[in-house]
Amino acid sequence: MHPGSRLLMTSLLLVAAGCLDRGTREVGTAVRVEAGRSLFVAYCTSCHGGDARGGGPVAATLSVPPADLTRIALRRGGHFDASAVAFHIDGRTEVPAHGTREMPVWGRRLDDRNASMPAEEMLLAPDMIRSIVAYLESIQVEASP
Repeated sequence: MHPGSRLLMTSLLLVAAGCLDRGTREVGTAVRVEAGRSLFVAYCTSCHGGDARGGGPVAATLSVPPADLTRIALRRGGHFDASAVAFHIDGRTEVPAHGTREMPVWGRRLDDRNASMPAEEMLLAPDMIRSIVAYLESIQVEASP
């Protein structure tokens, strides 16, 4: 396993176990956001770009342009619904009214990624998604004055 992957996995395990939040919510949140940033870079930048605005290197090849993920809250009247964002990233429940989906079903892919790991690490897919959601929430832009 690559040393960086080992560090990320250790961080995620510690976040999942609550070991990093030694009574200080900010420390736990900062660690989760950083883990989410690392996961975003690994899995999301090819479509959404490093700035999360939708201009990744493969964006032009998609029939539906990737969303600007820094404006999720703005598109929803200033509210960032973490559960809805996690549900969308996980993607295992298809909503026919939303049409076809080009975005990968990350919940399944993250589970598959962990399939060769010990059983306790297979439980990380939901926590990985929560970390990505925490990162996305941290990069939301404010409405222009």
